[in-house]
Amino acid sequence: MKSMEHRKSPRRQVILNVELTYPDGATQVVSTRDLSDGGMFLILDKLHRPILGELVGVQLVGESAEKETLPGSEAVVVHQESEGIGLAFIQMDFEDDF
Repeated sequence: MKSMEHRKSPRRQVILNVELTYPDGATQVVSTRDLSDGGMFLILDKLHRPILGELVGVQLVGESAEKETLPGSEAVVVHQESEGIGLAFIQMDFEDDF
């Protein structure tokens, strides 16, 4: 059986506190399950979950915020499972436009 994963960046299992900003501006601090250059998985209960395709904000909080940086501060919900949601970072590259 072939793997369904088509990841460009390897995932690292790491637990960090992240402030999740919902489309309506509300925020909640949640934990990561894993992180890669392209996205992250957030542990989140089903009642307070953005839906697939929604744009959210993510920012590291706490002591680790000084040591780690995220590739982007906006992400889109691309996956849901019982434990939480998978996000893909949105990266805008304007270098070629100038």
